[in-house]
Amino acid sequence: MRAPRFPAVVLAYLVAVLLLGGASAAGLAANLLLEIAGAVLLGWCIAVPGPVHHAAAGDPTRGLKLFVGALAALAVLQLIPLPPFIWSHLPGRGGIAAGFALLGQPLPWLPISLSPWSTVAAFVWWIPALALLAAMLRGDAPTPSAVARAVVIVAVVAVAIGAVQRAGGGLYFYEITNYGQGTGFFANANHQAAFLLAALALAGAEHAQQRVRQRVERRRVNDAVFAGVALLLVIGVLLSNSLAGIGLLAPVIGGIALMFVPGVRLGRGIGLAGLAVAAAALIGALLYGWLGGNVAHDTAGSAERLDYLARGLPIVRDMAPFGSGLGTFVNVYDWYETSASVENVFVNHAHDDLLELLIEAGIPGLIVLAVFLRWWLGRDIAVWRDHRDNPYMLAATLFTGAMLAHSLVDYPLRTAALSGLFATGCALMVRAHRNAQRTAKIKTSQSAMAQI
Repeated sequence: MRAPRFPAVVLAYLVAVLLLGGASAAGLAANLLLEIAGAVLLGWCIAVPGPVHHAAAGDPTRGLKLFVGALAALAVLQLIPLPPFIWSHLPGRGGIAAGFALLGQPLPWLPISLSPWSTVAAFVWWIPALALLAAMLRGDAPTPSAVARAVVIVAVVAVAIGAVQRAGGGLYFYEITNYGQGTGFFANANHQAAFLLAALALAGAEHAQQRVRQRVERRRVNDAVFAGVALLLVIGVLLSNSLAGIGLLAPVIGGIALMFVPGVRLGRGIGLAGLAVAAAALIGALLYGWLGGNVAHDTAGSAERLDYLARGLPIVRDMAPFGSGLGTFVNVYDWYETSASVENVFVNHAHDDLLELLIEAGIPGLIVLAVFLRWWLGRDIAVWRDHRDNPYMLAATLFTGAMLAHSLVDYPLRTAALSGLFATGCALMVRAHRNAQRTAKIKTSQSAMAQI
């Protein structure tokens, strides 16, 4: 393919991910299709490098590259076969070693992961997100405006579908879903809310960017259009009945409002205060949910998230420090259920990504997460301090932060749609900086030529 077609392909793939990647346990065929297409796109990015911006020593993508490297190291750590005298002495493996002894079989070489194929599947699941990250970091990637418009269009359609679903008209895309709630293209209503919050932030960014370029008389019309779209997306969040989504509405809307006053710079303290407010809003929604909302209770209506925490912490203790292996939560969780605790609800995730990460990856997984958070927090503060004139970067910090906060009470990033959108947001947080560096270099060259 010719290079000019690359942006259209990436944009089409992003839309496909948003439409087809709305479930984790369900939608296996759709997720497989996205993973295959993502592998092709990732291979394209590697085999046919696109235009790049030569960053200076302070390359803002360095933390992202370190995170991807740490993720690869975690895969090797969990999947490399170990001799019997090592793995049999790891915490949580005594019963497996006893099983081989009971059968009279010699202990084989086994990896840290209790289910290697599940771990491989867990890493394969990252392909759509990694493909979008690699593609969006290229110089010939779709423009932030094109990305914003595509996401908002999909979101508006999702709200319409959610309204029909909430009214009892069907249109659910997955057999296992939150019937009676507005889930849109997702299986989980909480994930629909997370997606709409991201679309709301990007809609604000697009409007802020366009407003700068428009004449006064046209601004009024576009202000009205944006207000209508924003109201529709807020209604969609309310229709999802997600307390986490509703709790995060205020911080996201507040961040959008700040996009329209780029002259006001925020220091490190104010940025951290904003993060604290967002966390407080989420905790408030969570505490309220414990009294009966769908954040604190399983969406099927019985097992509470507090039960997941109570049963999950002993697993963390027993599997520390290396964990049971990514993708093994379902099997390991079953070991800790008793006849009194077994209910008619299939627990596919811990509904707390931090807890599930500790169970499956232990301290190494926590280190990988810390590598990413160190980059994300640094970029978040830098964007709000130094790049207030770029609303797309600001919007990316808003919705990636909302997804990270949401992950404390659910698992939004375990769907291809939201993990792909999250990766796109991470790319938007650095792309404008790289473009600015390129512009600065051009201006420097022009200035040097003028002096000759």
